[in-house]
Amino acid sequence: MKAQATGNAVLTAKALTNAESDALEMTLPVEAFGVKQRAAKSGVVFSGAGQNEWSYAYPAGSDAGTRGLTITVTPSVAGTVLEALDYLTGYPWGCTEQTMSSFMPDLIVTQAIDKLHLKSPIDRRTLNDMVSAGIARLYSFQHDDGGWGWWQDDPSRVFMTSYVWHGLGQAKASWEVDNNTIEKGRNWLKAALAAHPNMVADLRAYLVYALATTGGAPRESLDKTWESRAVERRGLALAGLALDAAGDGRAKEAASLLEKKVKPTIPTPTGLELRCPDGVPGRHLRRNHGPGGQAAGAPGQGQRTTAQGRAMAG
Repeated sequence: MKAQATGNAVLTAKALTNAESDALEMTLPVEAFGVKQRAAKSGVVFSGAGQNEWSYAYPAGSDAGTRGLTITVTPSVAGTVLEALDYLTGYPWGCTEQTMSSFMPDLIVTQAIDKLHLKSPIDRRTLNDMVSAGIARLYSFQHDDGGWGWWQDDPSRVFMTSYVWHGLGQAKASWEVDNNTIEKGRNWLKAALAAHPNMVADLRAYLVYALATTGGAPRESLDKTWESRAVERRGLALAGLALDAAGDGRAKEAASLLEKKVKPTIPTPTGLELRCPDGVPGRHLRRNHGPGGQAAGAPGQGQRTTAQGRAMAG
């Protein structure tokens, strides 16, 4: 059998005899043979203008029967957060990294609901249980030396220990976290810095960022991170965040360097600059005419409404 279109297919089976008969009918979903794609767009409608326009084109060759469009209108940007909360949360499971990948969203969602005074679209008791389960599971994965690896019985790793330690440090702001666990993890990270003076720059930046944002990083580690800062944007961003958390003025210099990396400029014979939004010269170039010429509403023009559209196609 082969379905002719997406949607629902009704299958009926019959067994007929002279003595007895029976039949069974089932409705089965018919999915498109392909990968589901999602695209999202958002924007602001100011009360003064009262309207705005967005456009979206479905991919060529996509099944028309699977296409869908969802439009959500909220009075503020904060309202759009609720749409994604249910997708972020889940019970922790698997290795250390998998546990963190569910624990951190659970934690962030919980803290966001409290800070923004939102009505939780998820059962709060269930959400609290998820966070508690994540903390307990991370406790059980900590090694005797104070670090964390992928599992309970493998060597401790710098990245994984930084990842977990930073997560537990964030949790302390709103949850009770065992101080002995935190202290052992901190001591392991400080020992790793001393044992590996030539650590990869990006990895060092992440370690120092974890320390700086959850209790403070040693001054010499901040200096070393800045002196050996990576060329890659991620490492530079982490170094800047670590310096900012420590109240170090070099954070502004890091931000300036990062901005140049993200948007390099190319001089032209006319004196204008070509800016590359994605940081790759030669792609998506546009002329930078300086201030002005932007037909967008300015803050202060009354209330605004945020509209978000999400389209799906198979």
